[in-house]
Amino acid sequence: MPTQTSLNRACLALTIAVVAAFSAYLLYPALFLDRSLVHGDNMHHGYAMMKFHHDVIHNGVSPLWTNLIYGGHALFAESQAGLSNPVNYLVAWLLPPEFGHNLIHWLAMTAFGIGCYGLARSLAISPVGALYAALAAGFSSLAINTNANMVVIEAMAWLPWTLWAFESWLGRPDFRRAIVFGLATAMLVFSGYPHFLHGAVIYMLASLCTLFTGGPLRETMPKTLQTHWRSGLLAVSVCVAISCIQWLPLLELVGQSLRQEGVGIAFDGTTDLLLRGLLYSTDSSAATNSLNTAYLPNTGSLVVCFFASICLFVPSSARIKGHIVATVLLLNLGFGNLSPVYRFISSYGIIPGMDSFRSMFPYFIVSIIGVAILAGNSVDSLYRIKPNPLLAPKRGAWLRWTLVLAFWAAVLYHYHTDAAPVTNYVILVSSVFALLVLATFKKLRLFPLCACALLALEIILLKAVPFATVDNELLRREPAAVEYIKNRKDAPDFKHYQLGLVPLTFASPYSEALTNGAVQELNHLVASSNLLWGVPSFSGATALKSFRKPMVNDVVNLEIEGSADDRPGSRLMDLLSVKWISKAWPIAATSEHLVPVKDDAGRLMLWENPHALPRVQTYQRAQFVDSAEQALQALQTETTRTLFVEAAAGNFPDYLPSDADGDVRLRRIKTSPTLYRFVSNSSTGFWLFLADTWYPGWHASVDDEAVPVYPAQVLGKAIFVPPGEHGIKIYFRSDSFRLGALVSALTVLCLLLYCARAIFLRTKHP
Repeated sequence: MPTQTSLNRACLALTIAVVAAFSAYLLYPALFLDRSLVHGDNMHHGYAMMKFHHDVIHNGVSPLWTNLIYGGHALFAESQAGLSNPVNYLVAWLLPPEFGHNLIHWLAMTAFGIGCYGLARSLAISPVGALYAALAAGFSSLAINTNANMVVIEAMAWLPWTLWAFESWLGRPDFRRAIVFGLATAMLVFSGYPHFLHGAVIYMLASLCTLFTGGPLRETMPKTLQTHWRSGLLAVSVCVAISCIQWLPLLELVGQSLRQEGVGIAFDGTTDLLLRGLLYSTDSSAATNSLNTAYLPNTGSLVVCFFASICLFVPSSARIKGHIVATVLLLNLGFGNLSPVYRFISSYGIIPGMDSFRSMFPYFIVSIIGVAILAGNSVDSLYRIKPNPLLAPKRGAWLRWTLVLAFWAAVLYHYHTDAAPVTNYVILVSSVFALLVLATFKKLRLFPLCACALLALEIILLKAVPFATVDNELLRREPAAVEYIKNRKDAPDFKHYQLGLVPLTFASPYSEALTNGAVQELNHLVASSNLLWGVPSFSGATALKSFRKPMVNDVVNLEIEGSADDRPGSRLMDLLSVKWISKAWPIAATSEHLVPVKDDAGRLMLWENPHALPRVQTYQRAQFVDSAEQALQALQTETTRTLFVEAAAGNFPDYLPSDADGDVRLRRIKTSPTLYRFVSNSSTGFWLFLADTWYPGWHASVDDEAVPVYPAQVLGKAIFVPPGEHGIKIYFRSDSFRLGALVSALTVLCLLLYCARAIFLRTKHP
């Protein structure tokens, strides 16, 4: 037994060392050369969000609301920002953001591989078989490709740990394991991207199909429920309660977002494209400046898929059979509309929530864990097969293996592509050859280790290519456009708007043009890169923008092209304080009122809108409308200075609209993204408008008496101020966050007391 324990520990240490080393090699320039990842969403989302975390910790910026994206946004509620993830705050506190966001990639890849190892071990797979699973999942093409987004790879890292905690709880459903299961799932919530939580829940539920196979259902179900329901309810309660700080604001934001009624799938690909992604990896020596379009990255390994497929024909436990079902289901969901299984489930609404995501491809990330576990189980089971049945199988076995070989021959014939290096085939053939040779010499116990070595060789030859990076100095240096904007005294009162595609989103991680692309993104303040410099923006790069934002985008874009040049000062872009515009490519017609701003070399930096109105505006004439759609329609033709308020006229019996500007005196006392203080002195009542997105968390008071905050001008908010001298306060207070934080804090306190009690009892009664 001590020898076996030592072997287990040695395999765990080897797994950690190999996974950490391979991950460090992939990220070597970003970890050791003062350089950064910028491909994909790394710069304009990952690094930008890490910089925002840094500003929250070190500069006192509020995480709850920002005026820096979308013209105002509840960023904490947006789970894609990762603002409830404690790991992000720890890294932001300890490290500069340039290094911090790179380190998170290494931590996530390492944690993902170790989690897969632990999951495999919890399923009674041998240590070496678990190492195989860790390599298969941790360095699958999709896991490597996920380094294109810091928040996504963080969420991915918690998937196997959640499944590991789930299996541990299933095997021994006590309260301690239930709490660990709940905490692991909560971390999946905190990491962002609800897609992964949704996929993990589907996977776990699907895998339970074999839980009641120990006898008649009428006997096994009551017995299983009796042993699991109490601790299972505790696990769910711990997860929900401790993550309330994220859940409640997220649910509030969803109700205000463009996705409140679901969203269509943005990308399906083709069956060939996705299936080849399961089977093939590109050649590391053939890394090019453009992405390989022959297949999309997924498992990316013929040998892994082969061993996963024969899991059907080798000895396996009931839990492994459950993982087979779950893996097949998640693969089908990953294919989206290309899969008849997905179309059936979607048509009948069998799985709630699937219409909330615009891409099904992330379900593959859950499924590759299953594929890796199945492959590890097969590698583990094969060495236990006696040599004679393997070399001289019985008639039934001959039929099974013939079907396997025929299936794979058909797959390889149909899906072969010249873009796939021959190394994919060499590793597969070598693995099968090694199996037969070891069986011949009765050394099958060495096969798992041999299989791991061949898989590691495949990773080195096909996947282990350090990513291209840029010098961190590029990220620290303010672009000329940012310098120009920030040198304007009124800069905080106006917004920047970026038009055009994101140049780095679909760039190859090995492209030599990444530096040039990064320069372009920074100069144009693409997506959320404005967060790096604190420049208010009308743009952004998250999933749950207000449903009002897409409504105004088309109108503002047309106005930039010159569609409303007869109404300068009354255009929507003027009312919403859009002063600076960057365009990624020339537009045929541009408003004659936009002024080009050039750098010292005469190159165009951005366009300036001299008719933009500041963020704080006053109106004496208002019209009441029933909806944002009505307000938008009226604003496109209105030429007078009118505020369109989404409110009932009956709420203001004493309000009399005026066509003439009265004597309105408004003095600003304090201005911040979450708090405005004014002193007013007006002979008539007036409307105080903020060109900052309306949201339920905004409140206001006049002379400390609460007054309603109304949506106005589609994407702003307004309050009515009566005549006379008044103190005015408009502030953001997220009641959903406060309630969620209270529930989460109480849950943490209860868990700490539970742990203290358990330690005390163990000390008292050893």
